[in-house]
Amino acid sequence: MGNMNAQLYCCSGKMIEDVGSGKLAFAYNVLGSYAAAQTNNQDDIIIVEPSDFTTLMLRSALIPKNAKQPQLAGLFIDHLLSFSLEAGKAGDFPFPTLQRDVLEQETALRPIRLGPGLMVYLDRLKRKNFLKAWENAILQKQ
Repeated sequence: MGNMNAQLYCCSGKMIEDVGSGKLAFAYNVLGSYAAAQTNNQDDIIIVEPSDFTTLMLRSALIPKNAKQPQLAGLFIDHLLSFSLEAGKAGDFPFPTLQRDVLEQETALRPIRLGPGLMVYLDRLKRKNFLKAWENAILQKQ
C-alpha cells in the first residue's frame, strides 16, 4: 500500500471531510455512522459497504463494579436504550439498528463481539509488533 501514497488518519471525521473536499478520492475503514451523518450534508459522498465483509462495531455500555453511582449509570443506559428504540423506528437514531434477522440474512455483516480476543493487543509487545508491521505495510519501510 505504500506505493499508493496511502494517507494515515487518526479519525473518521477528518477522512470524511477530506473526501468531501476532494482532497481524497476515497476513504477506507471509516465509521459508517459518521459517514452517514455527513451524507446528509454533502451530496457528493457515497457510502459503499463491501459485499464480502463489513464489520459492525457494537456500541456497548458497561457499569463498573466499583461505580460511585451505579443506579444513575443504569438510568443513563436505560435512557440510551429507550432513545434508540423510539428514534430507531422513526429513522432519527444516528446509528444503524442491529436486528438479528438482518444479521442472519446479510452474511457480509460481521459484528465485532465483545470477548477476550479484543484484549490481545493490550499486551505491549504484541501491540508494538502489530503497529510496526502495519506501518511497514503502509509506508513501505523495513
